[in-house]
Amino acid sequence: MINLALLTSPNGTVVGTINATDPDNNPLTYTITDGNPDTDGDSIKAFAISSCRVRVCRDNL
Repeated sequence: MINLALLTSPNGTVVGTINATDPDNNPLTYTITDGNPDTDGDSIKAFAISSCRVRVCRDNL
C-alpha cells in the first residue's frame, strides 16, 4: 500500500485506511515496515497505526 501526505499535514491527519480480514477469524497485526522516518530527530516516527486500523500522522513531516 502506498499513501501520500503533504509536508504541511498536521498531526492526526488520516493518510490511509487499512482493512483486512482473516478467513479463520484469527487476529491480524499491522506494521509499518518501511518509509517511516523520524524527520525531526525527536525519536517519534512520522506515522503510526491506531487501534482503529487507521494510519495517521503523529509527528511533523
